[in-house]
Amino acid sequence: TDTAGAHLGGGAAGEPERASQGGRSARPRDGGGGKGLVTKAVKLLVHFPGIAARITGAQLTQLDMNDDAGSRFLFELVDGLQQEPAANTAVLLTRWRERPEGARMTILAQEELPGIDESGAALELASAISSLALEPTLRRHQELIDKGELSDDERAELRELNVAMARSKGRP
Repeated sequence: TDTAGAHLGGGAAGEPERASQGGRSARPRDGGGGKGLVTKAVKLLVHFPGIAARITGAQLTQLDMNDDAGSRFLFELVDGLQQEPAANTAVLLTRWRERPEGARMTILAQEELPGIDESGAALELASAISSLALEPTLRRHQELIDKGELSDDERAELRELNVAMARSKGRP
């Protein structure tokens, strides 16, 4: 669900958003301001369907490993575009017109992407996928922090998560 309440990957409108592990609701994908990362990524793909070809197998696997409904939808969209490229936005929207996500994709196609060319869109898409891939790690890290009293195994897991998060930010 994006910040305007539109659903992009998952249940129908009006269904509650799926809770993440531990019964807590998933945190906004962009820190709470503006549209979520899934919406941003879908908008980039709608405007530049050819950028799906630039997503590596490793990046696609990162999406596939995320159990979030939006990430699964984005995986399906990118994978579909890699298997059967769309020459342009109209071709892509035609393929999705019978699916629930098709209406929202059409709305995103009507929104402008000022100052972004195909190369920039590809970089932004890769960045969004990287951020989405890190979300399960961030969620688990926060669960352990919130728990307070940790077992030895949980403390070791927290250290490993700290190292993984530092590496993802380019720190050794």
